[in-house]
Amino acid sequence: MATDDIYEDIDIEDEIDEDSEEDLGSDETIFKNITTYTVDWSVTTVIERMERGAIDVEPTYQRNPVWNKAKTWRFLESLMVGIPVPQLVLAAKKEARSKFVVLDGKQRLLALKFAADIQKEGNQKFPKLEILPELQGKTLKQIREDEKLGEHWESLLVQPIRTVVVQGYSDERALHAIFHRLNQNSVSLSSHELRRALHMNKFMLWLDKFSASSEALKRARRIKQPDFRMRDAEMALRHFAFSRNYSNYQGDLRKFLDEEAKWAGKNWGHAQPMYEQMGQNLDTAIDAAFEIFGPTTFFRYTGDKYLPRFNSPLFDVVTASLRNEDMRQACFANKEALQGAVRELSVDRDFSQYIISTTKSQDAVQGRFLLWAKMLERVTGQSEVLTKMVG
Repeated sequence: MATDDIYEDIDIEDEIDEDSEEDLGSDETIFKNITTYTVDWSVTTVIERMERGAIDVEPTYQRNPVWNKAKTWRFLESLMVGIPVPQLVLAAKKEARSKFVVLDGKQRLLALKFAADIQKEGNQKFPKLEILPELQGKTLKQIREDEKLGEHWESLLVQPIRTVVVQGYSDERALHAIFHRLNQNSVSLSSHELRRALHMNKFMLWLDKFSASSEALKRARRIKQPDFRMRDAEMALRHFAFSRNYSNYQGDLRKFLDEEAKWAGKNWGHAQPMYEQMGQNLDTAIDAAFEIFGPTTFFRYTGDKYLPRFNSPLFDVVTASLRNEDMRQACFANKEALQGAVRELSVDRDFSQYIISTTKSQDAVQGRFLLWAKMLERVTGQSEVLTKMVG
């Protein structure tokens, strides 16, 4: 099939899931001085703290809700009838101990925000609930006017939410470790979510908008809407970081991306045009990749087939090479030769290992960029390809 839509509407996961790596807590010193305390806040108190911005759920969490309306209403029903719900885990921000980053419980907080919105509007009709079907079709205003039915909502508002607060950390790697251990048996979420909560700035807001509106990124990830796990935003951030600062990569991807986010935010006043241009170049590079490699773009070739799994290392090297106008035109001019050379490179023992290795290895990252650049030089006749990719 000639079009790239043969992989639409199927679950294209990452071949390498950087968030599944278990090395975050290998240095026990990062947990030194961490303490926790537990409080039982009522639903009303939690909502009030969210509305004051003490617990940040907007704009940080606008793009990636996981629960659908049915799960949200089921949670609210549990609170209305007094069924115990899981605890929240928050981290006190170092610069403002009365403000918190969410480590576990984001979906529950979004459900409570939904309840707060219902309370403000008053005209939201309740769906059919499993335990409280008598509320179906009624608005909150009608429910509260009924003395008996109104007790259910009042019960929700005073229901305690057990909350564990983590404080005293000096190294954000500790929060990443806690975050991933808490989430390892639930829906896998991108660490970019935590990065946004810790380092929200004007650049991160721009990155949200760019990745959400980029049709090229959606095409690359085979999705029709912005990715709720924010992998699209993280892939763009990877591209920007390698494009701008490749020579300083030391083998710790999370730190590398955190530093890029902080630098861009601090320098946004004069750096914005550069990132906007890099964003345009990334979109162009993705579209060019599909024009050259077709529906298997960013999939790894094993020698007899392409694995329909998004390969981040391939994304990094392909988009880096095609963002440059001269390289892009040279690749177009040698399209068929390039396709064959890439298949050969994909089964090369060294390169194959480099694109299935995690970014923990500095050698693997440098190796994949270098071998890809050498392959392009042979095919296109272009010189100093690596410099054009990351210079």
